Amino acid sequence: MQSVNHTTSAAHKRITWQKGLLFCVIGAFCLFLITLVLTGQTWEAIAYAVVVLFGLLFALAIYFWGSMLFGGVLELIGRQRTPVPWAVDGSVNVPEYDFDPGLELLAAGVLAYRYGEVKPHVHFMTVPMQNVRAIRPFVVARTGSERTYHFDFTLTDEQDRGRFNTEIESLLHNSPQLVMPHCRLIVQTPKKLIGQRWNLQVRSGVTVVTSLRFSFAADGTIDEPIPASHQDLLPRLLDGALKQDAMTNTQEIILE
Repeated sequence: MQSVNHTTSAAHKRITWQKGLLFCVIGAFCLFLITLVLTGQTWEAIAYAVVVLFGLLFALAIYFWGSMLFGGVLELIGRQRTPVPWAVDGSVNVPEYDFDPGLELLAAGVLAYRYGEVKPHVHFMTVPMQNVRAIRPFVVARTGSERTYHFDFTLTDEQDRGRFNTEIESLLHNSPQLVMPHCRLIVQTPKKLIGQRWNLQVRSGVTVVTSLRFSFAADGTIDEPIPASHQDLLPRLLDGALKQDAMTNTQEIILE
């Protein structure tokens, strides 16, 4: 309390001193004008008074517009801030893991089902059409916060015509999961697709999860290898998907 009173007293003394100096200057100027009038220099006194008056008006104008235009900036520059330490108490729930709870895409491609084989082949950029009877787009995804995602699968050909579209829901968690439509697309004339480039687009809500451009290749085309990071993951996920297909009696529809 004594410190506050001392600060207030010092500020008051400073303001009083400034006012006293101002009054002294004004008084000296008034005496100067009176002296000029008494000595017969009335017009000179008027001229001095007019010059000083306009000078005061000019100074007031500069002060006014300066305060309007630069007052906020000068206040920010001149303001002295004392840093205040902050801390988080134990009542705040801090997450145990530092990961993004959003959707993470790990892979995207096309499964090719061939005659005489139960397990499909995994393809990414090129789909060889030898003995292919059906195809099926897929993505591999995961999320840090377990929840159900809504996916929209769309296949378009090289003329941007829609060839297939379906919507599914899939529960994702932190472990990678194979997500694909609940149907296989039967290819009646594989040779007609050879050389064509199609596009696979997968959306989750308004977010485009992937937009993959792939091509259908002729018989004997060398298939691209599975990336080393997926060589163990994809076969395991495919095994789980095949078991699910067997239990759910996956539908087969003709690819138009």
